[in-house]
Amino acid sequence: MSPSTKQIVLENNQVIPEIFGSQDLNLKLIEKKFNVRITTRENQINIKGQPASLESVENLFRQLEKLHAADQPVENGDVKFAIRLMAENPQADLKTIFSERIAVAPKKGFITPKGPSQHKFIQSIKTDDIVLSIGPAGTGKTFLAVAMAVEGLLKRRFKKIVLVRPAVEAGEKLGFLPGDISE
Repeated sequence: MSPSTKQIVLENNQVIPEIFGSQDLNLKLIEKKFNVRITTRENQINIKGQPASLESVENLFRQLEKLHAADQPVENGDVKFAIRLMAENPQADLKTIFSERIAVAPKKGFITPKGPSQHKFIQSIKTDDIVLSIGPAGTGKTFLAVAMAVEGLLKRRFKKIVLVRPAVEAGEKLGFLPGDISE
């Protein structure tokens, strides 16, 4: 199948630095992930590639523009995450995922779920009294649970957090919780 071209015009010029990234780094990442060629002139974006890739890239740009229009700050890390997410699932709704921000410190910013499963996990924590989560190491289960606990503490939903370390055999490391069984 021969490559097609598509032209996108961004309505708001102020979103360009956030989406394109420093020295157009995000555009280069989009080109690599979606196997397209992107050229820009002011707020005009020309994309050349396979039709399915063009649709995904247009959807990505439109959703990032809508996030900015909804006064939802889109930082460089968020754009990179959005690119990865849209490459994996072209039908992903970025607004739903990025709307779930956890405030853990007044001036430190927010923690955002990094995928649909983390978003679902946060929703479960908000709606259910007890949430059990299992999965591979390093997927953010403990981190998000602690972040939600800190947010609840800061919003005075409760007075203290009780963090219990699992009892494991000597020498075994489990999760990122510091200390050992004697502590």
